[in-house]
Amino acid sequence: MATLSELNFEQHGKLKVSADSAVQYAERRHMIPLKVTELAQAITCFPVFISRLEGRNEYALSAITGLEAGKNFFAVDGQWEAIYQPSDMQTYPVGLMAPDGEDAEPALGVDLTMPGFSEEAGQPLFTESGQPSLWLDQTKAKLLENARNNVHTYRFFEAIREADLIAPITISVHNEGEQVSRIAGLHTINEDRLKSLSSTQVDDLNKAGFLAPIHALLFSIFQLNALIQRSKRLPDLTTIERISLERAKSPTV
Repeated sequence: MATLSELNFEQHGKLKVSADSAVQYAERRHMIPLKVTELAQAITCFPVFISRLEGRNEYALSAITGLEAGKNFFAVDGQWEAIYQPSDMQTYPVGLMAPDGEDAEPALGVDLTMPGFSEEAGQPLFTESGQPSLWLDQTKAKLLENARNNVHTYRFFEAIREADLIAPITISVHNEGEQVSRIAGLHTINEDRLKSLSSTQVDDLNKAGFLAPIHALLFSIFQLNALIQRSKRLPDLTTIERISLERAKSPTV
């Protein structure tokens, strides 16, 4: 996990964010985190699955942007080739730091070891008079919105866990020459269980605003076909013939 230092004009007054910082963030990631509030836009481009956070009994939403570890099929030659850009890309490389006091507002922080910073060209973080730049103010607003959406995402997972809707799956990628690689550790919505919910349970999910995201997760699976087609247009990738999904055994919690 990155260690952030609080942004201030004295130390970071000359710092700029390079124009391609979002692509630098994404280019080596085959999975990008999402908030539940992003699903409607994200599924127009990506398959979205549920993953378990490492070492914790919690879940996260991830856009699948590639089928090989460390390779993003949408970051090509320094350009982002998807219609939608996930919120974590939009705010990179700036993050929120925990507030000092109960009533204090979170501070903005940066990790200067991360790519995306420059003193030569890009969006300045501060004006010449030492005030936050328009870009930084807009990014802070997005980060605060992301923090609120993280809470909504947590509640979404609470609801679908209580309804027993999370099902583990394994994605089998069938490459040219019948070589098969498997992507484990992912989950999606248990469609059979969803169909068996009572009308009261469905109504409760709908009132909470969670029914549409549930269906969005299921619809997004069809975007795996789009990933196959993208892989065939990109150089230096193993040719993918087809993808199959299998129900995996539930891990012991």
